[in-house]
Amino acid sequence: MVRQPLPSAPAAATHRCGLCGKPFTEDRAQPACRACPLGSSCRYVRCPHCGYENPMTPGWLRVLREWTGGEGEP
Repeated sequence: MVRQPLPSAPAAATHRCGLCGKPFTEDRAQPACRACPLGSSCRYVRCPHCGYENPMTPGWLRVLREWTGGEGEP
């Protein structure tokens, strides 16, 4: 019997903070503003290192970077 590897969970999107420059994954980001009326439509993620609110990378740009073999975030 040949064992097949278990499918891995999809990798979380990687971001690089625009202020401190440290990389972080989207699952480690802090919620930007819990009391904000924008709620789930907010397009910012907060850096877990310095607290700066970074705009999220659009999905089409992530796909393009993966397709061209580019790095995660500039």
